[in-house]
Amino acid sequence: MSLNQELIHRLRLMATQGATVRQFIDEIQHNVGSEDGLSLAVDAYFWKAFLLPLRQIRDVEGSNRLGGNSYTDDEINDIIQPRIATTRHLWWPDC
Repeated sequence: MSLNQELIHRLRLMATQGATVRQFIDEIQHNVGSEDGLSLAVDAYFWKAFLLPLRQIRDVEGSNRLGGNSYTDDEINDIIQPRIATTRHLWWPDC
């Protein structure tokens, strides 16, 4: 899967502006253009944009936006946003 560098940059900018996980997923889905393989695309873009290990990204798949029933929007934000914040120093020069 070839990742769109402009989308990666846009996701990083969104993160600096306090975007929610749902907003990230919607942005990725808009660019992927399909629900087919969306979970895989979300994993790939979260890994590349936010430099998070896969084990920290996998929780996103349990969000109700991706059809999971493990986490509400607020719960997944509480889990993922602090993880994104811990790597910001690694990708900040891009923004």
